[in-house]
Amino acid sequence: MACPPRVEAALKSIDGVSSVSVSYGGCSACIEATRPITDAEISAVLAAGNYQLKSTESIDACPTPTAEAIQDPWADTTGIDAQIISHGERVSLRDHRPEGKFTVFDFGAPWCGPCHEAAAQLRTELAAQPDLAVRAISLGDDPYESFKLPAAIQHLSGAAGIPWFIVFPPSGRSIYAGDDLDAALAAIAAQRQTSE
Repeated sequence: MACPPRVEAALKSIDGVSSVSVSYGGCSACIEATRPITDAEISAVLAAGNYQLKSTESIDACPTPTAEAIQDPWADTTGIDAQIISHGERVSLRDHRPEGKFTVFDFGAPWCGPCHEAAAQLRTELAAQPDLAVRAISLGDDPYESFKLPAAIQHLSGAAGIPWFIVFPPSGRSIYAGDDLDAALAAIAAQRQTSE
């Protein structure tokens, strides 16, 4: 939620930059400048904030900023065992565990870039693993209000941010809670081996 203002501040710190607009949904920024700005200059200020320049393109003028409508990472669940079970309201995870499957509870939001990346990775896993299900908790469109929602208060008190994953095996207690999807998937793989 803090990324766009940080990226904007970093880019504005470059000498000669007159304006910056950041598109969170598009993971892009547009710079207007009074002199040519090099990729090295951009990379340096972004790296200081742990961001990375992927590419640049020269255009005549920055597009007019518009209100961005970003789709929820789990808006389309066609052909996979994934459902949005909460839009921020309190939710009992126990009530949404499909029988006989590992269940990844994915706490995310439309504005969260890493949440979209995690959802894409989970889609691949869902296609390959028939014993896997995802139940998503969507924390709204406003990054400044997301952690005030009842589901966030209920389940994310120890979370540093989102995405956040809680994993349950087909039966029993949680085997993983954290922000590392690879670790969550490794916990599932280890539990599968133990069960065989």
